[in-house]
Amino acid sequence: MQFAILGVPLRVEATEPELLILADRALGGWRIAESAGASSASASLVMRLSRGGLINPARRDIVVHLAGELLAIQIGNDCGWADPSVGRAGARLSPDAICRPHETTLLLETLAVYLAQTTARPVVLHAAALVTGGRSILVTGADGAGKSTLTYAWVRSGRALVAEDACFSTGPSDHLSVWGAPWRIHLLPDSVPLFPELLGSHRTRMLNGEEKIVVPVCPEQCLTHAEVAGVIRLERSDGQSEIVPVTDLDDVAETLILRGGPERCLDETRKSARELVRGPVATLRFGSDIGRAVELVSQWAERL
Repeated sequence: MQFAILGVPLRVEATEPELLILADRALGGWRIAESAGASSASASLVMRLSRGGLINPARRDIVVHLAGELLAIQIGNDCGWADPSVGRAGARLSPDAICRPHETTLLLETLAVYLAQTTARPVVLHAAALVTGGRSILVTGADGAGKSTLTYAWVRSGRALVAEDACFSTGPSDHLSVWGAPWRIHLLPDSVPLFPELLGSHRTRMLNGEEKIVVPVCPEQCLTHAEVAGVIRLERSDGQSEIVPVTDLDDVAETLILRGGPERCLDETRKSARELVRGPVATLRFGSDIGRAVELVSQWAERL
């Protein structure tokens, strides 16, 4: 089974046919990804079914370990690894994995995206990528600033998306494009009062331990990549949402940097962030009037 994760060809093999169903559920959106901008690099993921031993259906612990660039993850009874130095990843899933789609999707998508990112897309930006007019607006901000909330409101209004919280690129350029995983948006439970249709939605425990509501995005609204038109920095506001000039470009560049990965990726990301803030940049003071905030972003982008 073939995919193109962040534009990087990925071959998935499995010891059992049912495991390929899980792979398609987690990564299927990339089977229809555009070929433009595809990387010459390639990678592989091998899935195996655990046999024998004790399986504890109540086990929900999450362990993530990064040693150099080797990533290891355990989610309950399932585990996986990714090694960019050889372009390979593996996953060992328990027999009941097919009954836990949210957890297995989290594991497989994390492994695939990490492998593709470290193989060919070393720049990792802490931003949503909202699409308008075929180009993306990067929306960055501190944790809790409202990126996912604004992203869901953007998609809810019928607009397109490249990424919700992190996007990826090859490096600085005059026409930087970003890649992402637009298939799902992850919202904290406190967003339910803002979006009543989410009442009663399943909550999934994320790799950082937080429980979030995972909302699928309509495939017609998902783009795998887009050229960047500008950057907006989010700030929470008690008043009405408004777009204002940026006062500290260095602060915006620092906010764009997503830390925690390999050191070489951090260096490339820092260079790209500095390049991005030389282009169009604004601050969105994000109030409770979410619909107005969406329109402000759209109008700002139209003027670029």
